[in-house]
Amino acid sequence: METALQRVVHGEIYLSREISARLVKKFPGPGLAARKSPLEELTSPPAQDSPAHRRGPEIAVLLKVSPKTVEYHRLKLMERLNLRDIPRLVRFALQAGLIPQEG
Repeated sequence: METALQRVVHGEIYLSREISARLVKKFPGPGLAARKSPLEELTSPPAQDSPAHRRGPEIAVLLKVSPKTVEYHRLKLMERLNLRDIPRLVRFALQAGLIPQEG
């Protein structure tokens, strides 16, 4: 069995048990690499029914819900994506390819 000193000599980093325990508590483990982006965590509507290019009231009519319901879900979506205003939401959607850019 290789000792900590031998591993350091071969270029590995050695951390004491105390420091290792602190790091494990402070930073998430293997789940960090497997974590999905906020966009991947969202469910996507079928492409033919996508309301992405429509305004709130039009979306409400399309989905047969109240405009307030549309507003609520838009705010929750922005919260999950950590976006503070509608222009940033639109920019995010354009960059993600969720809505086509006007040519």
